[in-house]
Amino acid sequence: MKARHDWHRTRLGGVVLFLGSIQFAVPVLLLTAAALGYGTWVESAHGPSRAGELVYGSWWFISLMALICTILTLAVVTRYPWKRKHTGFMIVHVSLITIIVSGFVTFFTKVEGEIALQEGMSTDSLRTGQSELQLLRHEAGEFELVDASFVDGPGLVEMDGIEFEIIEQWENSIQETVVLDDGSNELHAVELSFDHLGEEAYWVGQLREGEQPPNLGGVAIRVLPQGQSWSPPNPDESAHAAFHHAQGTGHIDLGELGDVVSEGWSIESIRRFKHALVGPDGIGEGDSNRDNPAVEVILAHEDGSRERHIAFVRFRGNVNKKTIEGESFSELVLSYEGEELDMPTLVITRNGEASSALFVTPMGERAEWELAGDGPWTLDLGQATCIVHHAFGNARGTTQLVEAAMGEENTPALRVRVLNQAEGDDQMSPEPMTIAWGQRVMVPTDDRVVGLSYAPSTRPIPFSIELVEFRKRDYPGSEQAMAFESDVRFAIGDGEPQEQTIWMNNPLEYDGWKVYQAGFVGSNVSIFQVTKDPGLIPMYIGCTALCLGILIMYYCKAYSHGHPGMPEVFRAESRSVSDASEVCVDGGASAGSDDARRGAEQSPSQLEDELCQDSDPGSRSDDAAGLVRTTRRSRSHRAHKVG
Repeated sequence: MKARHDWHRTRLGGVVLFLGSIQFAVPVLLLTAAALGYGTWVESAHGPSRAGELVYGSWWFISLMALICTILTLAVVTRYPWKRKHTGFMIVHVSLITIIVSGFVTFFTKVEGEIALQEGMSTDSLRTGQSELQLLRHEAGEFELVDASFVDGPGLVEMDGIEFEIIEQWENSIQETVVLDDGSNELHAVELSFDHLGEEAYWVGQLREGEQPPNLGGVAIRVLPQGQSWSPPNPDESAHAAFHHAQGTGHIDLGELGDVVSEGWSIESIRRFKHALVGPDGIGEGDSNRDNPAVEVILAHEDGSRERHIAFVRFRGNVNKKTIEGESFSELVLSYEGEELDMPTLVITRNGEASSALFVTPMGERAEWELAGDGPWTLDLGQATCIVHHAFGNARGTTQLVEAAMGEENTPALRVRVLNQAEGDDQMSPEPMTIAWGQRVMVPTDDRVVGLSYAPSTRPIPFSIELVEFRKRDYPGSEQAMAFESDVRFAIGDGEPQEQTIWMNNPLEYDGWKVYQAGFVGSNVSIFQVTKDPGLIPMYIGCTALCLGILIMYYCKAYSHGHPGMPEVFRAESRSVSDASEVCVDGGASAGSDDARRGAEQSPSQLEDELCQDSDPGSRSDDAAGLVRTTRRSRSHRAHKVG
């Protein structure tokens, strides 16, 4: 807005003009739109309480709204002295200020909570959505509230002479099975993860006797008890006992040269290999460093028939049997039934306070690590990488609350540490506690045992309400409620109780308080929503006045500062000052026929000054045109000199 009055040209007036200008308002409104978008995202992702904490109740958002109210106020001040044409403009701006202020009144003073009543029960307090740490005293089998403190993030809280440190406030928590290293008995357990299996970690406990090791991603995991050791099987040492002849469902020892292993069949030759290699000329000892234990047995029959039998340690499922000569055929099959490594194996052993790891492949490759100090430890297994996160010697499995991502149903939790208040010594208790929403825990202090609870806060209300009867009606053929209502009895102080029926659109109302029927549990528990909003009526007034102001600005010419949206047909241009028909129109001044008649009696310069003094960029084009026509008509009625 341009400087039009003398006070606009002062230093203070210049500041007011700038702060109340559209040039300053536009970037502020863009910043406000961005803040509201951020608040909407926070509310959808983390809930209304978190949005109120981070955005709507923050100092920067309140400051931003205060700046907008200042801009709206100064935009009205810059028009001083006000005229009738400013009516719609002022109503709109005052309405917007009223709406903003009412919103903050609602945000900071609104009371909203819930009451759950069983038939025959009454209460004079409600449960709010705010959370608090409650100190309880346990007497006669019941918990009594001693003190409470609102929870708003980490910090120190003192209740009834006891100090508590709030370490963390979780928006959601879940019960999760965890392993701790504080068991009363020795139990070796490790937590492992593999890069090719993702980030998930797995706990593996020590093997029991006869138990097969678990398989994680193609690796057998052997966790041995304290003090036990393990070595990979050596087929060379056990081949004689592990190889045997199978006949039907029976087993016959491998035997030695010349032994009769079946009726008519005896061992003609027997050869053992450590690095067996099968070639065109049959099986032989290879020169590879890779172990491949095997046995070749040739059986001879009494009638001259001969058979070749070959068995491998690593290919025990293969049947290698061939008739060399003759027509007799034995029912014998040579096989290996001893211990073997059929997959890569990771062995975790523990001696004292330290653990060690051994990795062995079926081909005899091996690697060893000492798991000393604090983990995690990274083990390169060749084709995979294993991370040992923990190795416990006294493992104990238990469940505890852990922080979790937000979900459909959330259970907030609080991490709290009790500060011991011994005289002259402030020491912390060794471990913090995790208290879930609505949970109570017993806590020993220096001189007593108290209860702690993390629960919604309660607030008294100025009346008592009793549930007399709850009724619901289901849809035919289903258990889905079609309608439900509650007969309640409420009393104000010691006054006479009054009875009323509450249903969905028929709340109980008293002195700004409203009690709505919100839900139910079972067939005799009713849930009520209780609210009191001091900012609601001013908000309605502001919204109504805003609509009225918009209507005035668009449709009432006499009370509006121009018609926004109507194109300006033309703008009168200044002409020669000596011609009284020339007028200066700079926007929103609207001169009537009285001005035109007065102009006929004034000098051209006086008429021009008077018309220009009330000019405004937002003038209506039709008023300007009417002014020009009236002025021309006035000039045509002047007395003319006859020269």
